[in-house]
Order: sequence, then C-alpha cells, then structure tokens
Amino acid sequence: MQIQKIIRLLNVFFEFIHDKKNNYKITHTKGVVGMSYFQDDYPVHTRDFIEIFDLSPSTPYVLADKKKDLFGFKEIKTKSNTFYNAEAIRNYRLSKTKENKPGEVISFYNRKGGVGKTTLIHQQAVYSVMAGYKVCIIDLDSQANITKSFKIERPKEQKTWLQIFLKECEIKDAIHEVRKNLHLIPANNRLSRLAREIDPHDGFTQFKEDFDKLKEVYDKIFIDCGGVADSTVFQTLTTSDVIISPAFADDYSEEGLELTMEELEKASKLGFNPRHIIVINSYYQKETTAKQYKKLYLELYEDTVARTVIRRAVDFTKATSEQRSLFEFCYDNKIDNVLDDVRLLWHEIFNPEQFEKLLKKRAIEIEEKKAKEAKKKAKSQAKKQGDIHIPSTESNISQTEHIAQ
Repeated sequence: MQIQKIIRLLNVFFEFIHDKKNNYKITHTKGVVGMSYFQDDYPVHTRDFIEIFDLSPSTPYVLADKKKDLFGFKEIKTKSNTFYNAEAIRNYRLSKTKENKPGEVISFYNRKGGVGKTTLIHQQAVYSVMAGYKVCIIDLDSQANITKSFKIERPKEQKTWLQIFLKECEIKDAIHEVRKNLHLIPANNRLSRLAREIDPHDGFTQFKEDFDKLKEVYDKIFIDCGGVADSTVFQTLTTSDVIISPAFADDYSEEGLELTMEELEKASKLGFNPRHIIVINSYYQKETTAKQYKKLYLELYEDTVARTVIRRAVDFTKATSEQRSLFEFCYDNKIDNVLDDVRLLWHEIFNPEQFEKLLKKRAIEIEEKKAKEAKKKAKSQAKKQGDIHIPSTESNISQTEHIAQ
C-alpha cells in the first residue's frame, strides 16, 4: 500500500510537470487525477462545468469558493486547468432541480456488431456522471464487453440480468459500483440463456417492472444490447425511452441499420415508439466511401441521424485497450477533436438547447483558431521571405462543418 501511494504521488508530480510544459492541457493517461485525488470520483474540467449548465466563466470558481461545504466541492489546480469532483457537480444539479423526474432508459443497439457500440456507451455514461447524473449501465450482451471495460473481477461468478429476471436475486444484489454515481449490472456468457427463459406469451414489456424500479433510483440507465435479434433485445427495445444505433459509414453498418429499422418497425406496430437516433461513428472525412454512406444515411433516415459525428481517432482504440474512458485517458479542453465530439453528442441527445448554443460557440472558436494560425504562419513566412504571404486556412473538416453539410 505504501509503495502504491508513493507511485501515485510521483505520477501526480509528473503530471504537473507535463502540464507546465504544455500549458493548454493536462493528460492523465493513468487516471491519476480521478483516482488519487478524487477517490474514485470523476474529475470535471471547468470548461465542462460551464458548458453543461450554461454558466458564466466565473461561476464555477465562485461556487467552489463560497459554496464549497454546501456542495462538497473538491478541486485540483494546475498551471492552466482546474478540475472539480463530479459528486459536487451532482449536488449542484440537485439544488437546481425543482422536481424529481423518473430516469430514462437509453439502449444502444445495431443488428450488426463491431460498430463501436460499447465504446460509445462508456463515453456517454461517463460524461453523464460528469454532468451530475446518477447512472446505471446494464450489460445485456453475453460477450460482456462493457463489463470487461470496467474491469469487473470474476465476471463468470457475478449475478446478471438473468438472475434478476428469474427472481433469483434482488436488483441491488447484482449492482456493482464502479465509480461514484456510476453503477453496473454485469454480463457473462451465461446471459445467453435469458432469451430462452422469456415466454413470448407473457407480453412484450416483461422488463418494464424492473426498469421502472431502476428509474426511481437512477437518472439514466444505459443498456448495451447484443447484436442478435432475440427476445432479450426485443423486450429491451419495447421498454426503452431512447434507442441509439451507432454505425460506421460503410456497407456492413448500412445493412445492420436496415435490419435494425425492421426490428423497430415491429415494435412500432405494437404501439412502442421510442426515440431513435443513428450516430455515425469512427468517421473519416477523407474517405470518399465514408462521405457517400453519410449522405446515404441522411437521405434514408433524415432527422433520425444525429448531427454530431464521432470522428475516427487512435485515442479511442488506446483508451479501450487500457479499459478507460477518453476523459481519463487523454483529457483535453481543446475543441474540434474526438473528445469534443463525445461532448457535443451528449448535448445533442440530452441537452438540445445547449447543443445549439455550443454549435455557434464552436463555430466562432474555430474561426478564431484558423485566423490565429493564419496570422502566425503569415508572420513566419514574412520573416523567411521578407514579405507578407497569406496562407490558406484549410484544415481538417470541423464538427460544425460536418453539421453544415
């Protein structure tokens, strides 16, 4: 234990040195900020706090100073960044909430697997906690990828939704606290039995009673559905409030979306009409094929397609391999990158009014960034050539340009 404490302190020291060299960000690849200082709570950057609640730039600092004890604020400061604990953000949210609304069930489903579904759930669930919500993730995929991403020990021995459905255990007995305000009901390969235990003659809302119990406790319940159109998936779809279908911009995902829409059409005929959102994931704008499929999705599914796209990034792969969220792996308070894509998608789904404001804000920030870069390049050229040359300001296409298209 003593050695671990020393290692953590050394990690914090080196993170501080890193931040002094790069005074625009703090990177905590090993989860140092969240795990050592905030004691298993997520760190929330000032920028996120401001944007989630649409606050003035000075408000977080005032709250952390004047209302520290009321909300339980803890903070860590570096040369250019300030982080707060997500628990304090939750307490602040509760103080602003006038009435207790039941939670909502958000299921992630695409008939074709391998589309980044689990990774996207992980990011959206973590950001929901950072936004002050209490979250539960239910792993209903017997491959148990989301369970593995949270490093649940001995998953084969854990209780799953199967035991809950069969009344072999209470819901609380299957829940694991993976972080403050982030809980998980895990999965294992035995979960595949669940579809065989569901009697279709008992109706299409057999999960509803247990989902409703969870909605009394949690603000958001994220569900990782398997890629097989079985009874487990259909019972989930008919009792969900929101269904999110991640899809790559390729023929494989397009076929998966077609099959997914067939499942949702069956549910609709039975009177179930959850909100459906298609998210273009791992998008690479330089690929002609990707552009063609993005255009096709917009033509086929129109407003169902999210305006935010999640761009391809190596950090996603690295974070997944280290079983961490992007916010722990490569925190960056810059805009116009994959981390910001995750933020914008969250706002588009759960905070639409703020989403529109952020789009306008991002457009201004990106133009300012381009102008600054152009000015810097022009100055450098002038020094080298003895005259002033105004360079092109073209760069990788931004999120606001994606949406404009």
